[in-house]
Amino acid sequence: MKTASNILFYRIDDHVYDPGGTLSRWQTNLQLHYTYTGSVAIQVDSEHWVQHAGEICLLLPGHQEHFQYSETEHTHHGFCTAAGVTLSEETVRLYEGIPRNIKTSPRIKPLTDLARTLYEEKNEAAKNLYNQIAEMIFAEFFYSAGIPSNQSQSLPSAIQRAQDFIGTHYTEPFTLPELAEFCFVSQGHLIRLFKEHLQTTPIRYLWAIRLQHAVEKLTDTRLNVSEIAFQCGFVSPDHFSRLFKQHFKLSPLQYRKNQQHLTNSCIHTLTPKKKQR
Repeated sequence: MKTASNILFYRIDDHVYDPGGTLSRWQTNLQLHYTYTGSVAIQVDSEHWVQHAGEICLLLPGHQEHFQYSETEHTHHGFCTAAGVTLSEETVRLYEGIPRNIKTSPRIKPLTDLARTLYEEKNEAAKNLYNQIAEMIFAEFFYSAGIPSNQSQSLPSAIQRAQDFIGTHYTEPFTLPELAEFCFVSQGHLIRLFKEHLQTTPIRYLWAIRLQHAVEKLTDTRLNVSEIAFQCGFVSPDHFSRLFKQHFKLSPLQYRKNQQHLTNSCIHTLTPKKKQR
């Protein structure tokens, strides 16, 4: 997977679910889900399939998902998430043509394990290596799925400049004319480029980037909704909450509660119980 400037951040991890564990969510990112041991019944909208150990699948943003983990054994699975990515209609059609499950490359688990050792390190070198590992995991998947790397097409320079500007200045107030001027195009032309290549507008793209940063803060900090809204560039907490619910189908507080429930319901390591003497 070619690095794109509209990827906000990567997340790589693994979880172990107790027998009968479940998870329901609205998928907002591009994610690889791979099972090491056990199995999981996956539902995306109205489509159902089962993922067994040694299999991997690609989950696309904008769908309702439900996971029902094995009733008889613990299920250990890994995931690699690209947050904030915007997919063109052509790319979505390409990805939808990939079989629901393919065989997991033997290189993915060692890469996942390596990435997990880097996640807590805050220095720039560790962050860059972490992102490179995520790109390698996606590349391994697409290679296994038979998708050549030349499928990734570069975006027009005006869009790339806009994405770079938004990624750097999303916390600040700025107007569409200012963004267009930075990209050396007219407002109308910039809007047409975004609609043609990203199926959105520059302002909606800005909102999506702000929302993805808000998701990260809801998950990783204890900041309240108002603090998150202002830190992510929204004009008011009400505006933030309204856009968040439109995009994620949940309020910010409901989303945070769901993430906390997910964390509490997962076992990251299986530790045998000591026998009582």
